[in-house]
Amino acid sequence: MKEYHIGLDIGTSSIGWAVTDSQFKLMRIKGKTAIGVRLFEEGKTAAERRTFRTTRRRLKRRKWRLHYLDEIFAPHLQEVDENFLRRLKQSNIHPEDPAKNQAFIGKLLFPDLLKKNERGYPTLIKMRDELPVEQRAHYPVTNIYKLREAMINEDRQFDLREVYLAVHHIMKYRGHFLNNASVDKFKVGRIDFYKSFNVLNEAYEELQNGEGSFTIEPSKVEKIGQLLLDTKMRKLNRQKAVAKLLEVKVADKEETKRNKQIATAMSKLVLGYKADFATVAMANGNEWKIDLSSETSEDEIEKFREELSDAQNDILTEITSLFSQIMLNEIVPNGMSISESMMDRYWTHERQLAEVKEYLATQPIGP
Repeated sequence: MKEYHIGLDIGTSSIGWAVTDSQFKLMRIKGKTAIGVRLFEEGKTAAERRTFRTTRRRLKRRKWRLHYLDEIFAPHLQEVDENFLRRLKQSNIHPEDPAKNQAFIGKLLFPDLLKKNERGYPTLIKMRDELPVEQRAHYPVTNIYKLREAMINEDRQFDLREVYLAVHHIMKYRGHFLNNASVDKFKVGRIDFYKSFNVLNEAYEELQNGEGSFTIEPSKVEKIGQLLLDTKMRKLNRQKAVAKLLEVKVADKEETKRNKQIATAMSKLVLGYKADFATVAMANGNEWKIDLSSETSEDEIEKFREELSDAQNDILTEITSLFSQIMLNEIVPNGMSISESMMDRYWTHERQLAEVKEYLATQPIGP
C-alpha cells in the first residue's frame, strides 16, 4: 500500500479533508479525487437551557422564602384578619380592587376600613382619608416605600397586616449588597478604591491575555474615587467624568473605541445606571444589560452568572461591591434609610414631572 497523508481542516460547522501521496499530490480513490468537505449544523451552547434552569431555581427560592414568611405570620394574622392572606393572593386580579398595578392596599385587603366602627390601629389609607382634601394627593399610600418609611419614623403600633406587607416586600427583593462590612465602614474616605481597581486590573489582565490594553491607571484612582463620592455633583456629570478618566487610548483606533465603550459601561454600572455588562466583561455576542439600582438586579445577574469565567465573575463582584458602597455613601451621611431615600426620589420625580408638564403647557401645539 502506498504511503499517503490525510489533511483535515476542522471548523465549527464544517470539516475539510484531502489525501495526498508522499509527493504531496492529491490522490485518486475509486476514480475520484480525494478531496472534499463535510458541512453540518454548528454546535450550540447550553446557555438557553441554563437560563431557564437558573430562572426556575431563582423563582423556587423566592417562593420558599415567601412561604416561610407566611408560616411565621399566619397564626398571628389569623387573630387579626383570618382571610387576609387569601385576599392578598387574589387582590391584584379583582376588578373592584383599587390596589391593582403594584398598589399594596385596597378594599379587599382592608375591608374593615369600610365599616363605621373600625377596630384596631389606623392604616395609612385611613390616615390619608383623615387629611384635608388638598393634602390627600400628596400622601402616596400606594407606594410600598411610604409604608416602610412610616414604620421607621412614626411612633405608633402598626396594623399587623401592614407589618406583613413591608416584610414581604423586603423578603421578596433581597437586595444587592454583597459586602459584609458594617455600615460605619462605608464613610467618605473609607472605601479602598486602590484595592478595588487593583482587583479589576488583575481580572482584565487575565481576561485579555496580552491581546488587549484596558487597564485603570493607578495615578487616576484618587481622582476617580473623589468623583464617585461627590454627592454635590450631578450623577450624570460624575458618570461622564469618570468614564473619561477610565478611557485608555492606544494607536489602534478600534481598540481605543472598545476601551471607551468599556469605560462608559463600567462608569454607568457603578453609579446605578443601566448598562450592558457584556461590554465590561468583553463578552462579544452577548447582551447582559443590568441596572444595579433595581430591586430585581440580583435576578437579572443570575440569568447569566453561570456563563462567566472566573475573571469576569471577579469584575462583576467588584463592580457590584463598588456600587453598593457608593450608594450607601449617598444615603448614610444624610441620615436617611433606604426607604426614605426611595421616597426622596419619588418626590423629586413628582416635582420634576410637574415642571415638565408646566413647561409643555406653555408651548404652541403643532405648526
